[in-house]
Amino acid sequence: MPDLEAFAGEWRLDRVIGDARAGHAARFEGRAVFAPGKAGLVLTETGRLHLPGHAPMTAERRYLWRQGASGIEVFFEDGRFFHAIAPGPRAQALHDCPPDRYEVGYDFARWPDWSSLWRVTGPRKDYAMHSVCTRLGACAGGGAGVEIEWRDENQPNGESEMAKALTGKVLAETLLPEGGVALRVKQALLVVAGIAALAVAAKIKVPMWPVPITMGTFAVMTIGVAYGPRLGLVTILGYMLVGALGYDVFADSSAEVSGVSYMMGATGGYLVGFVLAVVALGMAARAGWDRSAGRLAAALLFANALIYVPGLLWLGHLYGWDQPILAWGLTPFLIGDALKLGLAALLIPGLWALVGRARG
Repeated sequence: MPDLEAFAGEWRLDRVIGDARAGHAARFEGRAVFAPGKAGLVLTETGRLHLPGHAPMTAERRYLWRQGASGIEVFFEDGRFFHAIAPGPRAQALHDCPPDRYEVGYDFARWPDWSSLWRVTGPRKDYAMHSVCTRLGACAGGGAGVEIEWRDENQPNGESEMAKALTGKVLAETLLPEGGVALRVKQALLVVAGIAALAVAAKIKVPMWPVPITMGTFAVMTIGVAYGPRLGLVTILGYMLVGALGYDVFADSSAEVSGVSYMMGATGGYLVGFVLAVVALGMAARAGWDRSAGRLAAALLFANALIYVPGLLWLGHLYGWDQPILAWGLTPFLIGDALKLGLAALLIPGLWALVGRARG
């Protein structure tokens, strides 16, 4: 890390702020000026903040940087200590301000260009802030060659650290605390609620041509997207275990036909497909595909195929491929599945929008 005096002067500042709970990314473009004052350097950041769906606005903030015994010490404008930057090409720092936690990594390896990545979490906060500073006049174009990858719901490309933080959470995790016993208790409650929802939805049949629509598949898909791969997998396996124990939780099970014997029947392949679909959708949601109706629809279509492939293969194994397997297990359900897919593709991004407004 350079000495404090090396920061004096003017820098171009490019910043991206990815808000995981609001589901969007903001961009800040401006200047960072280090000027002598208060026994150190006063950092003044000024520029234009671009928020999705809003007109650009002017933003400004100040900090005080001082040389300390263990590196550079950073203070808020009012004099409160913020954090310290240790010597070295890279440095990590923590500002613990219960109930919020601020973690930062500085990278000076490309000096005079340098960057910082903040990760902020708390009951009402979950965002990543990636900043790149380029010394003005250090290269042609005043640092125009420095690129920051960023991503929001209208920018599907880009895999920067900020983007990963933005898309790292699934919908159910916005309801959970950061850790501890409370997190485990809420996860257990979500699993129980998910199993109950799967069991109830499996018994719901909506009149439709050529066959009634059963809502079990809809519940499977929404839980996969909302819960993520791990919690979703635990939930769907818990549902399968309840069914294997003989409880009437499947679409066509009954008091007389249930348990393992039912699961090994004609529906068995589709039940395997449910597990595959939940994991695939959870992974897609973890990658941020649940924020956009179009991308989520593509993930749902793929997950639907994961349900049908083992389902049809098992039907062919049980009854022989000389039978009309597609007419039995595929074509009658396509219209209903298209409607359920469309509903799920609209529902989940809509819930994300509500979460963003509620926590914004």
